[in-house]
Parts: sequence; structure tokens; C-alpha cells
Amino acid sequence: MLSEGRPLPLILVVGGGFAGLEAARRLQRSGCVGVLLLDTQNFSLFTPMLPEVATGDIETRHILVPFRDVLPPHAYRQGELREVDVVAGTAVVETRLMPRRDTVHFDHLVLAPGGVTNYFGVPGAEANSYTLKTIADAVHIRNRLLALLERASIEPSADGRARLCRVVVVGGGFSGVELAAGLADFFRAARRFYPELASYLRVSLLEQGGVLVPMLPERLQEFCRKRLERQGVEVRLGTRVAGVEEEHVELEGGEAIPTLTTIWTAGAKPAPRVATWGLPLEGDGRIAVESSLRVCGLPNVWAAGDAARIRLPDGTVVPGTAQHASREGQLVADNILAHLAGKEVRPFRYEGLGGLVSLGHRQGVGIVMGIMVRGFPAWWLWRTYYLLRLPTWLRRVRVALDWTIQLFFHRDIVHLPQLAGRSRDDAEAVSGGGRREPPPPGPAARE
Repeated sequence: MLSEGRPLPLILVVGGGFAGLEAARRLQRSGCVGVLLLDTQNFSLFTPMLPEVATGDIETRHILVPFRDVLPPHAYRQGELREVDVVAGTAVVETRLMPRRDTVHFDHLVLAPGGVTNYFGVPGAEANSYTLKTIADAVHIRNRLLALLERASIEPSADGRARLCRVVVVGGGFSGVELAAGLADFFRAARRFYPELASYLRVSLLEQGGVLVPMLPERLQEFCRKRLERQGVEVRLGTRVAGVEEEHVELEGGEAIPTLTTIWTAGAKPAPRVATWGLPLEGDGRIAVESSLRVCGLPNVWAAGDAARIRLPDGTVVPGTAQHASREGQLVADNILAHLAGKEVRPFRYEGLGGLVSLGHRQGVGIVMGIMVRGFPAWWLWRTYYLLRLPTWLRRVRVALDWTIQLFFHRDIVHLPQLAGRSRDDAEAVSGGGRREPPPPGPAARE
């Protein structure tokens, strides 16, 4: 048991995503330990709703939850973990603004830094495609779409308009499917403001495997494909991307899909900084953990989320979904408290409640507690579940109001100016991101 009259053990939690924030909140509520959550941002991002921000269904700030809104002021610090000594129980934390470094002493360390986009070595993919991992990504995509529509409205050539108005989404998992469906809705609404582009607006979804959303049953995968195609999305299964260029996506076999906007949602991998912390790693760079989520060989270090390779008792790898990450965070907190109290820790044995996919236009598909749902009921369940999963009532009310307003009014098509980095291009003519401003497409541009 914890000794009375002694300072509370300090738990340092690195990363404020689903796993990290859930662990920090659970530990804080216990009252038995001190908690310090470390993150480079001052908010937690509710990633399942990112596609709706990118397509203008939800206002940007409404899916951002300030850490100080859900944790006591002393339990959060904005900064980045630079060095860690697990034997001495110390971590070097760097703050970027007016840079400074401090040493934090901890009793237990929870690593949940999340992941970054995995391009699988595809040539040009990182340099020439957009991602959907951060709130900045969603804003870049939205600005990109609006900028290209404005440019296409004055483009004289049909080939140029087709290239400007086509979006290619790579990856047929949850994020890719929901984004493709949202883009189809966005383009449908855009016809009101850009009637001359109606016949050019097109979304292509490329998936290397033979099915969409492999976590769903086969019948629902097929329903998902047919529903997307009914909305005008070109679904191409068994399609491997060989390269991504500024003005086209190259497929294996030599075919090129003309587009100025490629969005990569095909996978995730641990952040590169994980390899600098001196921890035992799996072959793919993820942190090696025991079934209790304790890092192998380190009694006071734990890991969860995309940065950890977590296996169930049957040997299968836990999927990187928000649902599983939240349960991982809960288990880490419970096991740390059990360890401090001299009790046995438990293995991770969570069976998912199912999965839901929003297919836009008030349609969805999914499986909930073994029951397959599709159409409007699935869409309603998707919105209800994720609305209730938002951490605060303020965010829930704001998102609910966004959805309600959308029922009665058209989408906002305001281009949001950005100030720094890649986003500076968005505030200028038509670039909308890190790539250079596209020249007028078509034969005229090459003369």
C-alpha cells in the first residue's frame, strides 16, 4: 500500500491522445498519485471527426479539447520529451517558445506519443500528398479544395478542370472511407456555388487490398463499396500506388491518374523520436510491451497507443483504433495503481464493441455488439457514439449545434487564411499546402 505522509508518486504521461489522456484522467481521479501530462500541443484532438472538419461539417475548434479543461492546471505541461533515463527516473523536457529545458523526476513513465503517417516507401508520397492526422491537416485539405475550385472556375481547358477537380484518397480503412464519403458530400454541395464544374468534380478511393474497412464483416464491406459508388466515388480495390507526383498518381502497371490533390490515409507508424529514447523496440519500430502494457524489461515504464506493439493472448495485434487506445489507457492507469499498491497487474484483454463508419449523406455501416447495422441507423449510431465520447459537454453541445445548423443551411465555403509553414501557401493564391502553386493545367500550361 502507499505510505501516508510521503510525497505522492509522480506519473509522467507523454502524449495526450486517446490512450495518454485516458490514463492521465484515470490516474488523477484516483487521488493516489501525482500526474503530469506532457504534450507538444495544449489540446487533445478528437481524431474520428477530422474528416468532417476537412469537409466543413464541423467547426475547427469544436473537436479540440484543452488539457486544462479536463485536468488540474498542475497536471499538464506543454513541451516535448527529449531525453529519458528510466533507471534514474528522469526526463528532459523541452519547451519550444523561448526554448528552455527542464529535468522532471518521475516514479512511473507512460509513453503514448501516437504515430505519424506511414508512406511505405512509395516514391513521392510524402512530398506530394496530404495527410489527415492533425487539425492543421484538416484545414489544409479544406483550403486546398476551395482554392482549387476557384482556380478551376476560370480554367478554360477540360483537361485542366478535370485535374483540378479530382481528389485521390489512398487507403480504404476507416479514415479513408469516411473522408472519401465526406468529399463526395462536399462536392455535391459545391455544385451550388460552382455549377460550371458539376461534371468535373470527382473523388477516387484507392485501396491496395481487395476490400474496404477489413475490420468489418464481408457483407458490410460490400455495402460500403456500393454506397460509395452510388455517391459518385470511384472505388478501386487491389490497386497499388507506385508513386505520387505533383500532378498525378502513378499506379503499378504504368497507369497515371491525373490529380493535383492526393490525400494519404493508408497507414501509421511510430513517431521517429521513439527510437531515440533507448527502449526495446519491435521490428517495425514500435515499443515492445508485455501483456500488461509494461515495457519489456522496465518495471516502471508503460506504453500504449500507436507507438506500442500490443498483442492479445491469442497472438493477434491490437488494431490502432480510438476505441482500443482508450481501453489501453485505462488499463495502464489501473496497472500502475495496482503495482504501487502491491497487487497483481492485469493483461490487456479488450474485445471491441464493434465498428461504425460514416458514409456521408446520412448513411453509415457498422457492427455493434455483434449486430450488423447499415443505412440511416448506422449513421445515427456513429454520430451518437462519438458525440458522447467527446470529453466535455461544451464540445458535445458545439458539435451537436454544428450538425443541427447543417440540416438547415448550406456549407460555409470560406477559405481560412494561415500564417506559417506550409499553411502560408494556403493564404496565397491557390497552393493550399506544402506544394508549389500549380501552373494552369492542360496544353496551354506546357507551351
